[in-house]
Amino acid sequence: MLLLALDTSTRFASVALCSENELFSEYTWYAENNHSVDLLERIQSMTAKRQISLQQLDAIAVATGPGSFNGVRVALAAAKALAFSLQKPLIGVGTLDVIAAQQQQWRGPICAILEAGRSELYAACYLSEEQGSTDADVRYRQQQVGDYFLGTAPQLLEHLQSQIARWPVPISTPVLFCGEIKPASRQALQQGMAGQSRIRDGLLSTRHASVLAYLAMQRLQDGKIDDPLLLEPLYLRRPSITKSSRKQALLGAESPQAIDHDTKEREQGALRH
Repeated sequence: MLLLALDTSTRFASVALCSENELFSEYTWYAENNHSVDLLERIQSMTAKRQISLQQLDAIAVATGPGSFNGVRVALAAAKALAFSLQKPLIGVGTLDVIAAQQQQWRGPICAILEAGRSELYAACYLSEEQGSTDADVRYRQQQVGDYFLGTAPQLLEHLQSQIARWPVPISTPVLFCGEIKPASRQALQQGMAGQSRIRDGLLSTRHASVLAYLAMQRLQDGKIDDPLLLEPLYLRRPSITKSSRKQALLGAESPQAIDHDTKEREQGALRH
Protein backbone atom coordinates (compact mmCIF):
# COMPACT_ATOMS: atom_id res chain seq x y z
CA MET A 1 0.00 0.00 0.00
CA LEU A 2 1.25 3.47 -0.90
CA LEU A 3 -0.01 6.31 1.28
CA LEU A 4 0.53 10.08 1.08
CA ALA A 5 0.28 11.94 4.42
CA LEU A 6 -0.16 15.73 4.72
CA ASP A 7 0.06 17.93 7.83
CA THR A 8 0.04 21.74 7.79
CA SER A 9 -1.62 22.24 11.18
CA THR A 10 0.83 24.84 12.53
CA ARG A 11 3.83 26.86 11.39
CA PHE A 12 5.61 23.51 11.10
CA ALA A 13 4.48 21.30 8.22
CA SER A 14 5.25 17.77 7.11
CA VAL A 15 4.47 15.48 4.18
CA ALA A 16 5.41 11.83 3.78
CA LEU A 17 5.16 9.02 1.28
CA CYS A 18 4.97 5.60 2.96
CA SER A 19 4.05 1.96 2.64
CA GLU A 20 2.98 -0.15 5.61
CA ASN A 21 6.59 -0.85 6.58
CA GLU A 22 8.75 1.65 4.70
CA LEU A 23 9.23 5.40 4.51
CA PHE A 24 10.00 6.40 0.93
CA SER A 25 10.26 10.15 1.44
CA GLU A 26 9.44 12.82 4.01
CA TYR A 27 9.75 16.59 4.23
CA THR A 28 9.33 18.36 7.57
CA TRP A 29 9.95 22.10 7.58
CA TYR A 30 9.15 25.48 9.09
CA ALA A 31 6.47 26.73 6.73
CA GLU A 32 5.47 29.84 8.71
CA ASN A 33 2.54 31.13 6.60
CA ASN A 34 3.58 29.64 3.26
CA HIS A 35 1.71 26.33 3.53
CA SER A 36 -0.28 26.76 0.33
CA VAL A 37 2.87 27.49 -1.72
CA ASP A 38 5.18 24.93 -0.12
CA LEU A 39 2.82 21.97 0.15
CA LEU A 40 2.23 21.28 -3.54
CA GLU A 41 5.93 21.82 -4.30
CA ARG A 42 6.90 19.23 -1.68
CA ILE A 43 4.37 16.71 -3.00
CA GLN A 44 5.58 17.18 -6.55
CA SER A 45 9.22 16.88 -5.48
CA MET A 46 8.61 13.66 -3.52
CA THR A 47 6.70 11.89 -6.25
CA ALA A 48 9.15 13.00 -8.94
CA LYS A 49 12.22 11.78 -7.02
CA ARG A 50 10.58 8.42 -6.36
CA GLN A 51 9.21 8.28 -9.93
CA ILE A 52 5.72 7.73 -8.59
CA SER A 53 2.56 9.17 -10.12
CA LEU A 54 -0.36 10.34 -8.00
CA GLN A 55 -2.50 7.66 -9.64
CA GLN A 56 -0.32 5.02 -7.94
CA LEU A 57 -1.36 6.19 -4.48
CA ASP A 58 -3.63 3.85 -2.54
CA ALA A 59 -4.79 6.31 0.13
CA ILE A 60 -4.47 9.89 1.40
CA ALA A 61 -4.04 10.84 5.07
CA VAL A 62 -4.42 14.33 6.52
CA ALA A 63 -4.07 15.99 9.92
CA THR A 64 -7.39 17.64 10.76
CA GLY A 65 -6.38 19.94 13.63
CA PRO A 66 -6.68 21.64 15.98
CA GLY A 67 -4.10 24.20 14.96
CA SER A 68 -3.84 27.27 12.79
CA PHE A 69 -7.21 28.16 11.26
CA ASN A 70 -5.73 28.69 7.78
CA GLY A 71 -2.93 26.15 8.11
CA VAL A 72 -5.20 23.19 8.85
CA ARG A 73 -7.39 24.03 5.87
CA VAL A 74 -4.48 23.98 3.38
CA ALA A 75 -3.62 20.30 3.87
CA LEU A 76 -7.27 19.35 4.28
CA ALA A 77 -8.27 21.03 1.02
CA ALA A 78 -5.39 19.40 -0.85
CA ALA A 79 -6.11 15.95 0.63
CA LYS A 80 -9.82 16.16 -0.14
CA ALA A 81 -9.12 17.28 -3.70
CA LEU A 82 -6.66 14.43 -4.27
CA ALA A 83 -8.91 11.80 -2.71
CA PHE A 84 -11.94 12.98 -4.68
CA SER A 85 -10.19 13.35 -8.05
CA LEU A 86 -8.17 10.12 -7.77
CA GLN A 87 -11.02 8.17 -6.12
CA LYS A 88 -8.76 7.06 -3.26
CA PRO A 89 -9.64 6.49 0.43
CA LEU A 90 -9.23 9.54 2.69
CA ILE A 91 -8.31 9.20 6.37
CA GLY A 92 -8.42 12.17 8.73
CA VAL A 93 -6.35 12.07 11.94
CA GLY A 94 -6.36 14.63 14.75
CA THR A 95 -3.15 16.65 15.04
CA LEU A 96 -2.90 16.00 18.78
CA ASP A 97 -3.17 12.27 18.03
CA VAL A 98 -0.06 12.56 15.88
CA ILE A 99 1.88 14.42 18.59
CA ALA A 100 0.97 11.79 21.18
CA ALA A 101 1.75 8.86 18.87
CA GLN A 102 5.35 10.02 18.57
CA GLN A 103 5.71 9.34 22.31
CA GLN A 104 3.94 5.96 22.37
CA GLN A 105 6.77 4.20 24.17
CA TRP A 106 6.05 6.29 27.30
CA ARG A 107 4.49 3.92 29.77
CA GLY A 108 2.21 6.49 31.40
CA PRO A 109 -0.30 9.14 30.35
CA ILE A 110 0.67 11.43 27.47
CA CYS A 111 -0.70 14.96 27.24
CA ALA A 112 -0.31 16.36 23.72
CA ILE A 113 -0.33 20.16 23.52
CA LEU A 114 -0.44 22.95 20.95
CA GLU A 115 -0.41 26.67 21.62
CA ALA A 116 -3.83 28.15 20.83
CA GLY A 117 -3.00 31.84 21.25
CA ARG A 118 -4.51 34.21 23.83
CA SER A 119 -2.37 32.41 26.47
CA GLU A 120 -4.42 29.24 25.93
CA LEU A 121 -3.55 25.68 24.97
CA TYR A 122 -5.14 22.92 22.94
CA ALA A 123 -4.65 19.60 24.69
CA ALA A 124 -5.72 15.96 24.78
CA CYS A 125 -4.55 13.02 26.89
CA TYR A 126 -3.73 9.50 25.75
CA LEU A 127 -2.65 6.09 27.01
CA SER A 128 -0.67 3.76 24.76
CA GLU A 129 -0.49 -0.02 24.83
CA GLU A 130 2.19 -2.23 23.36
CA GLN A 131 0.81 -4.93 21.09
CA GLY A 132 2.71 -7.96 19.84
CA SER A 133 2.20 -9.58 16.46
CA THR A 134 2.85 -12.91 14.79
CA ASP A 135 6.04 -11.60 13.15
CA ALA A 136 7.40 -10.37 16.53
CA ASP A 137 7.23 -6.69 15.55
CA VAL A 138 6.41 -4.27 18.35
CA ARG A 139 3.36 -2.13 17.63
CA TYR A 140 1.42 0.34 19.71
CA ARG A 141 -2.20 1.38 19.94
CA GLN A 142 -3.19 4.57 21.69
CA GLN A 143 -6.45 5.51 23.34
CA GLN A 144 -7.61 9.05 23.99
CA VAL A 145 -8.84 9.49 27.55
CA GLY A 146 -11.21 12.37 28.17
CA ASP A 147 -12.27 15.14 25.84
CA TYR A 148 -10.28 17.74 23.97
CA PHE A 149 -9.31 20.71 26.13
CA LEU A 150 -8.96 24.43 25.44
CA GLY A 151 -7.80 26.76 28.21
CA THR A 152 -4.83 28.23 30.04
CA ALA A 153 -1.98 26.19 31.51
CA PRO A 154 -3.32 26.49 35.10
CA GLN A 155 -6.77 25.44 33.88
CA LEU A 156 -5.22 22.44 32.10
CA LEU A 157 -3.49 21.36 35.31
CA GLU A 158 -6.75 21.65 37.23
CA HIS A 159 -8.50 19.67 34.50
CA LEU A 160 -5.87 16.91 34.66
CA GLN A 161 -6.08 16.60 38.43
CA SER A 162 -9.85 16.14 38.21
CA GLN A 163 -9.66 13.66 35.31
CA ILE A 164 -6.82 11.33 36.30
CA ALA A 165 -8.94 9.48 38.87
CA ARG A 166 -11.52 8.70 36.15
CA TRP A 167 -9.08 7.16 33.69
CA PRO A 168 -9.49 3.45 32.93
CA VAL A 169 -6.19 2.34 34.55
CA PRO A 170 -4.40 3.40 37.75
CA ILE A 171 -1.82 6.10 37.01
CA SER A 172 1.53 5.68 38.76
CA THR A 173 3.81 7.18 36.08
CA PRO A 174 4.24 10.95 35.64
CA VAL A 175 2.27 12.66 32.89
CA LEU A 176 4.37 13.36 29.80
CA PHE A 177 3.67 16.76 28.20
CA CYS A 178 4.69 17.02 24.55
CA GLY A 179 4.06 19.24 21.56
CA GLU A 180 4.69 22.83 20.53
CA ILE A 181 4.88 24.47 23.97
CA LYS A 182 6.19 27.98 24.57
CA PRO A 183 8.60 28.69 27.48
CA ALA A 184 5.93 30.45 29.56
CA SER A 185 3.58 27.48 29.22
CA ARG A 186 6.40 25.02 29.99
CA GLN A 187 7.23 26.89 33.17
CA ALA A 188 3.61 26.95 34.31
CA LEU A 189 3.23 23.22 33.68
CA GLN A 190 6.48 22.37 35.46
CA GLN A 191 5.61 24.44 38.52
CA GLY A 192 2.03 23.19 38.68
CA MET A 193 2.87 19.46 38.56
CA ALA A 194 6.31 19.31 40.15
CA GLY A 195 7.37 15.69 40.46
CA GLN A 196 4.20 14.46 38.73
CA SER A 197 5.12 15.32 35.15
CA ARG A 198 7.83 15.39 32.51
CA ILE A 199 8.05 17.69 29.47
CA ARG A 200 9.44 16.39 26.20
CA ASP A 201 12.00 18.55 24.46
CA GLY A 202 10.52 20.61 21.63
CA LEU A 203 12.81 19.08 19.01
CA LEU A 204 11.64 15.58 19.93
CA SER A 205 8.02 16.76 19.76
CA THR A 206 8.25 17.94 16.15
CA ARG A 207 5.41 16.38 14.16
CA HIS A 208 6.32 13.97 11.37
CA ALA A 209 3.91 12.98 8.63
CA SER A 210 5.28 9.43 8.73
CA VAL A 211 3.66 9.08 12.18
CA LEU A 212 0.43 10.47 10.72
CA ALA A 213 0.72 7.80 8.02
CA TYR A 214 1.22 5.11 10.70
CA LEU A 215 -2.00 6.12 12.48
CA ALA A 216 -3.86 6.36 9.17
CA MET A 217 -2.77 2.81 8.26
CA GLN A 218 -4.25 1.56 11.54
CA ARG A 219 -7.54 3.34 10.86
CA LEU A 220 -7.63 2.06 7.31
CA GLN A 221 -7.17 -1.50 8.58
CA ASP A 222 -10.07 -0.89 10.97
CA GLY A 223 -12.24 0.27 8.07
CA LYS A 224 -12.36 3.90 9.27
CA ILE A 225 -12.47 5.93 6.06
CA ASP A 226 -13.70 9.52 5.73
CA ASP A 227 -15.92 11.04 3.06
CA PRO A 228 -14.03 13.82 1.20
CA LEU A 229 -17.26 15.81 0.99
CA LEU A 230 -17.93 15.64 4.72
CA LEU A 231 -14.53 15.70 6.45
CA GLU A 232 -14.08 19.02 8.28
CA PRO A 233 -11.28 20.66 10.28
CA LEU A 234 -11.29 20.13 14.04
CA TYR A 235 -11.63 23.61 15.51
CA LEU A 236 -11.86 23.87 19.29
CA ARG A 237 -12.32 27.63 19.13
CA ARG A 238 -14.43 29.89 16.96
CA PRO A 239 -12.14 31.57 14.39
CA SER A 240 -11.44 35.27 14.88
CA ILE A 241 -13.28 36.98 12.04
CA THR A 242 -14.03 40.66 12.14
CA LYS A 243 -15.73 43.09 9.82
CA SER A 244 -13.36 45.04 7.57
CA SER A 245 -12.80 48.59 8.80
CA ARG A 246 -12.06 49.65 5.20
CA LYS A 247 -15.49 48.49 4.05
CA GLN A 248 -17.11 50.26 6.96
CA ALA A 249 -15.45 53.49 5.93
CA LEU A 250 -16.68 53.11 2.37
CA LEU A 251 -20.20 52.06 3.24
CA GLY A 252 -20.68 54.52 6.07
CA ALA A 253 -21.29 53.91 9.74
CA GLU A 254 -23.48 50.99 10.72
CA SER A 255 -25.35 50.34 13.90
CA PRO A 256 -23.61 48.09 16.47
CA GLN A 257 -26.49 45.62 16.14
CA ALA A 258 -25.93 45.30 12.39
CA ILE A 259 -22.19 44.82 12.82
CA ASP A 260 -22.67 42.18 15.50
CA HIS A 261 -25.23 40.33 13.38
CA ASP A 262 -23.02 40.39 10.29
CA THR A 263 -19.95 39.23 12.22
CA LYS A 264 -21.88 36.40 13.86
CA GLU A 265 -23.17 35.15 10.50
CA ARG A 266 -19.67 35.14 9.03
CA GLU A 267 -18.26 33.31 12.03
CA GLN A 268 -20.95 30.64 11.77
CA GLY A 269 -20.28 30.29 8.06
CA ALA A 270 -16.57 29.86 8.70
CA LEU A 271 -17.25 27.09 11.18
CA ARG A 272 -19.46 25.29 8.67
CA HIS A 273 -16.96 25.59 5.84
